[in-house]
Amino acid sequence: MLVRTDFRDDAGWRALLGALPDPEPDGEPEDGEYGDHVDLDPVVVDDPAYADLQPGQVPALVPPGRSPDGHTTMVALADAEALADPARPLLVVDLYDTPGQVARVPLDEAGSMAANLEIANMDFADFV
Repeated sequence: MLVRTDFRDDAGWRALLGALPDPEPDGEPEDGEYGDHVDLDPVVVDDPAYADLQPGQVPALVPPGRSPDGHTTMVALADAEALADPARPLLVVDLYDTPGQVARVPLDEAGSMAANLEIANMDFADFV
């Protein structure tokens, strides 16, 4: 899940969304897509009700549990820093190992982080 928390930079938000990969039509990766890099394919939440949402508030709003794809392990926040920096570093909030713990992760690494957390290949602390 990718939650927009800054609503002052529409151009930065559009740029961040534009940096997300287009999902494969059949949901399957193309040959060679697996490896060290996995694209982030988030559920996007663009609602001013979450303006200035703080990482410590996230666990109460999105409790860990079962989703159709497994455990809800993390939520990525698109805050002012993520919208302003060309690397689009998302503020990622742990919902599984230590709910509320945060790490700043470049957009192009967030998909790999999500995949490794989902399959329990790595813990959130490994990324911190």
